[in-house]
Amino acid sequence: MPHLSEAYSRHSLRETVHDLRNLFGVVASAKHMLEDRPAEETHAVLLDAIEDAARRGGQLTTVLLAHSGDVAGMETIDISNHLLVLAPMIRALAGRHVDVKFELSSRPTPARLSPGLFEAVILELVANARSALHKPGRIIIRTRRMGAQVVVIIADNGVGCEPGEPSDSILSSVSTGANGTGLGRVRRFAKLSHGVFRLRSRPGRGSCALIRLPAVLKMAVDRCCCLPAAQPASKEEYQHEKRQPITARRHG
Repeated sequence: MPHLSEAYSRHSLRETVHDLRNLFGVVASAKHMLEDRPAEETHAVLLDAIEDAARRGGQLTTVLLAHSGDVAGMETIDISNHLLVLAPMIRALAGRHVDVKFELSSRPTPARLSPGLFEAVILELVANARSALHKPGRIIIRTRRMGAQVVVIIADNGVGCEPGEPSDSILSSVSTGANGTGLGRVRRFAKLSHGVFRLRSRPGRGSCALIRLPAVLKMAVDRCCCLPAAQPASKEEYQHEKRQPITARRHG
């Protein structure tokens, strides 16, 4: 039986390769969108997405060569601002037939996490949402500041899942098949960041992935103080979230 550290290293290596595949998807999708001869502004955004994917791919290759799954250390970042930086890659990965909307909080959304792992998780959730969509489709990315917590939501209007399927995927630490959902790693990322992960899905009505993280207080002496770990939503918060639409209606 392999040693636990060896098994973990193989698992981390598999996840890093999975991240590289998502980055290759960004490049391929952006290339197809460039073939449509988009407007100059969109053309520039797509080129930025390809350049960013190449840079991040180089970083992941360094990780592979070092045989390490540790993409980056823990840092304090503003979630909404970081998602704006990722926006070109997210739009390119979603593809030409998907409408990606960002509904970002106007309030600060600071959280302490591994930026590299956060980026990988967001791209994973976007890739999963894209694969579940009928074309054309829609993906909505929201951030919220709810008291002492920061919430990230990625919703789609795709095919959705039958009851039981999302929880089975989340509990599995290894994706099933070459195109597995990777939701187990999202749960692990949330746990590593002292947060929680929840997935709501309805057949024919899409899915909504929610990551709830503890907010961070920026101290005057330039030290970061984390608020208590994110807790499951209260009954009132859960009912409010449940009343929210998974996404806006589909086009047409």
